[in-house]
Amino acid sequence: MADELFFDVMAQKLLQDYASLFYVNAATDEYIWYAKDPAAKKFVNSAESTGFYEYVTNNAVKMIHEEDRGLVADYLRYDNLIKSVEPGQTKDVKFRYMAEGTPEYYTMRVIRLDDNEKGEPVFIIGLENINDEERRNRVVQKIKEEREVYNQIAKSLACEYESIYYVDIETGKYMEFSPNDYYESMKIPKNWDDFYQDTRENARDYAHPDDREFAVSLYNKETMKEMLHRKRSFTYKYRIMVAGVPRYFQFSVMRVNEGKNFVLCVKDIQEEIDAEQERIEKQKKSFSFGQIAESLASNYDVIYYVDIADSSYVGYTSKNIYGQMEVQEGGADFYQDSAVNLPKLVHPDDQERILHVLTKDYLITSLGEQKNLTVDYRLLINGEPQFTRLNIRKSSDDSHFIIGVENVDNEVKKEKEHLNALNTERELARRDELTGVKNKFAYTELVRSVQSNIDNGLDYLPFAIAVCDVNGLKETNDNLGHKAGDDLLKAACKLICNVFDHSPVFRIGGDEFAVFIRGDDYRDREALTAAFKEQVHKNLTSGEGPVVAIGMATFEPGKDHKVSEIFDRADSLMYENKRHLKDGI
Repeated sequence: MADELFFDVMAQKLLQDYASLFYVNAATDEYIWYAKDPAAKKFVNSAESTGFYEYVTNNAVKMIHEEDRGLVADYLRYDNLIKSVEPGQTKDVKFRYMAEGTPEYYTMRVIRLDDNEKGEPVFIIGLENINDEERRNRVVQKIKEEREVYNQIAKSLACEYESIYYVDIETGKYMEFSPNDYYESMKIPKNWDDFYQDTRENARDYAHPDDREFAVSLYNKETMKEMLHRKRSFTYKYRIMVAGVPRYFQFSVMRVNEGKNFVLCVKDIQEEIDAEQERIEKQKKSFSFGQIAESLASNYDVIYYVDIADSSYVGYTSKNIYGQMEVQEGGADFYQDSAVNLPKLVHPDDQERILHVLTKDYLITSLGEQKNLTVDYRLLINGEPQFTRLNIRKSSDDSHFIIGVENVDNEVKKEKEHLNALNTERELARRDELTGVKNKFAYTELVRSVQSNIDNGLDYLPFAIAVCDVNGLKETNDNLGHKAGDDLLKAACKLICNVFDHSPVFRIGGDEFAVFIRGDDYRDREALTAAFKEQVHKNLTSGEGPVVAIGMATFEPGKDHKVSEIFDRADSLMYENKRHLKDGI
């Protein structure tokens, strides 16, 4: 090829720009391939070859990503090169080259030179690795696209609000966007450096006098941090004096940037409030007195009439059962207002349950299955709990929930007194009349409860059972009379109770007792049993005080499946101890 020496020189000049070069005579299909030699820091050329197009089709294209092979093969066809690249022109084609199975981006630059001696079309084809640049461009493009999306979202949100603030929660530095002309026309001062100070001053200057103290109290760092620590967002509202006229504004605060910043959106809601008040007044006027009568028949203290479709409601109060607490008697969303008011009124132990009941889904589901729903809970009236009952039903046309609130404190207290009396009677039925400890009936109940837990696979508390038997009861009754026998039993019971003073004791037979060992006694069970035996031995030696045999066995989870198994082991150990006592051991 006539221009080979010339291109050798040119190839070395292009060393820094390309990974490989081809010198191609399109007319003869001859070519020279130059590849970069990193060690020699120059291009090494192959021997002059023919069949460039065959080489491209059979070899080079195989190393190209399958999705780009057709593009490269078509572009390097003779007719396409001649047609698409004019003499003196340069054309670039981007494709992916498979480097050890991983695609990397390359640019193929085609330069046409036709000034050789024969006027034949000659092409210089350079391959440049642009993988890093391409990836950077894609990252930059993604960032641009995401930023554009965020900008569109921000612009859309801005149209809904009078002003939006983006605030650094720690430093107070902030940015503000105010698309609303009349809000901006108030010329509220701002220095961009201290949101908390600026906004407190604005609240003092522009908040309605009745709302000023509340508004000012919100704008300090600690308050914002505390509120946003408890929940991701919150809202509040107060009145701002605009051109001397009070208007209600709603303020929505939300955490962003992993809690390092917050966004405050300000919205004029005066028209919404006016419309809501008008709607409530119309609803009050159109309220069905037949439905009121249906509810008042039960003599409720407060009645709420809730629209099932849109959740709006009207409240009617015949007697203030909420103490000094002001409760809204109508609004746009009964469930939302309940979520706000109830935590201030309901006993903490009942709040979660009653808030779950007073949700739209729960009421619809429950009253689809039954005609009436009754829920008891406690209100805190001036700090004192008062038992209260909700009675909830649907109106006759299924369009509203009718929720009656009734103070049933006296009724519940009387019922509790009655239950306490019954429990006292039941407790007496479980007591041994002679010793005062629990009797065999109570022991049977306990065993049944413990056995149920074991049967159901529940992790029952660790426990042990001690079985005790009083020696010499029959001889005492026969020789000294039953009163002396009773005194012996009471003395033996006192000994057992004094040693195992944190565990229930049961008299389960004439001279037999059982101890259900638990808690601190369980932890010290071995030491307590040893102390019991030591005291009995002293009594036996001195001839004074009761002599009581004892056996103790521990529940072994996984091994024991019946409470009776633990009792039997303890009973066997008790008889062994009883034989030792008779032998004077």
